[in-house]
Amino acid sequence: MRARIGVLVATIAPFIVISLSMPLLHAQQDVFEVSPGSFTVRDAPPLGEPYLIEQKIAVRNRVNEVRIFTLSVRRPPPENLTEGYDAIPNENWIILMPMYMEIGENSSDTIDISLNIPRWENLTNQRWEAWISVKRMAELGEILEIEYFSKMKIITTEELLPLPSGITLTTIVIVAVVVGAAAVIIGAWVWSRRRAGSVGERAFPKLG
Repeated sequence: MRARIGVLVATIAPFIVISLSMPLLHAQQDVFEVSPGSFTVRDAPPLGEPYLIEQKIAVRNRVNEVRIFTLSVRRPPPENLTEGYDAIPNENWIILMPMYMEIGENSSDTIDISLNIPRWENLTNQRWEAWISVKRMAELGEILEIEYFSKMKIITTEELLPLPSGITLTTIVIVAVVVGAAAVIIGAWVWSRRRAGSVGERAFPKLG
């Protein structure tokens, strides 16, 4: 009799645990929001260098506390692909900025998206799908890390376009690095001159 009771308890216990956890799972829903749920980038040129697209992704934190979110690009499983699209060959062709964000209580923030598709002829006239993952990091005492996706579809141009003659994102980054390095060098030089001057004044005080 005791053996039968033991088997019955062992069988029912998992269902009790699952039933008790269901309200918790339901309560965890809608704690943050990602929009749009899906979007399409049309006439995306394979340029061989990064360029910013107009579409952004918005993340809204819907709880009364600051939370941390991480972002990444995923290749969709074959069984979940939209009809007529292939999984993007390389996740690194999509650049998210930032990939880590801290959002205040009941606040939102946006993610910029850049594409860096190699300038190859065989990458024209392609249809790809990628999933932008937004995951809320678990805090101490939490078990679940909630993750939402925004489906991104990319349709490339039918042929390679001429390279832009204007300033590109790569050029802007290079210029910013050079300017920053120059500012550090100039700041160090000014600081050293001021320090040398103050030392000289202490060594040779003026006579009244």
